[in-house]
Amino acid sequence: MKKILLLSGLLLMELNTIAQISTTKTQPKVESVPIAYDSLTNFLGSNALLYKGQTLYLHGKSKSLQTSGYRNFYIDYKTDYLSDKSNVYKCCSDLNSNYDELAGKYFEVLDVYRHPKLGDNEILYGRKHYLKLKNIETNEILYYEYDEKYEHNFPFTVVGYYEKLTQLYKGSKYVLTAHCLSESKNINTGDSIEFNPLDIWTCTTVTIDGNKHLLSFKLSNEKGVETLVTVAHCIGKWSLGNVYPYNKATEYNESFGQENWVRILSGKVQIGFTEEMVKLSWGEPKKINKASYGNQWVYDGQYLYFENGTLKAFN
Repeated sequence: MKKILLLSGLLLMELNTIAQISTTKTQPKVESVPIAYDSLTNFLGSNALLYKGQTLYLHGKSKSLQTSGYRNFYIDYKTDYLSDKSNVYKCCSDLNSNYDELAGKYFEVLDVYRHPKLGDNEILYGRKHYLKLKNIETNEILYYEYDEKYEHNFPFTVVGYYEKLTQLYKGSKYVLTAHCLSESKNINTGDSIEFNPLDIWTCTTVTIDGNKHLLSFKLSNEKGVETLVTVAHCIGKWSLGNVYPYNKATEYNESFGQENWVRILSGKVQIGFTEEMVKLSWGEPKKINKASYGNQWVYDGQYLYFENGTLKAFN
């Protein structure tokens, strides 16, 4: 009996000395979200909440589009406008808002709400928000349906963004390509502008192009000729092949030689051009076909042949 009790006691002591297994939870990563609007971007995508407190300017439209008015402006964001036409703000035909009632108006963003049907279908409504707006001229409250996926549908310029662009780029200098000038006009005469690759253009202000209704840089050259170039072409992803900052153009001129740089600005290519030089002149190819002898770059109706990164032939 004493042996049994002794063994039991020893077993109990052994169990009591086993280390306890601890459990530690790793906290989920908290995605960093900007806490304030920095005025460096006009379209905020999924960060729609940052529009709260901002002032928005509603762009005009070209003559052919004015009759269709504006979409996505409502009096009550919780009401289905398809079943209640009176819910469309300043409604006209086709359940759109009247163009003349809204064009060129300023709106203050009072709040931002998620779509009321988010719980029904997150895939369809998860990317949509409603901006609660106050018409600064009339003090009327309305709502704009905002889709974080489609920048081209956003009809506003944020006043803070406009002011930041003016602060950052007024006085900056550019070199324009022949392609850019072929689409530009002398804003004082309406005439076409003769391309001169040696011209230096200075940004005198930021404005809305009254014809294209796009945010643009007003540029002036040393002869006093003035033109408008859209902001996207000056500082956006479409800038290469249209507009070059003066310091970058100077680098290319020194690297490639003035004769080749002028060809690039003119939209031309030449045997011996590198792949970089061709891209600067013609942009990215539509397709690249790889072969043992080199690569074939395909443009609209044009085929360029490279060996070891150098242009050897083109049609």
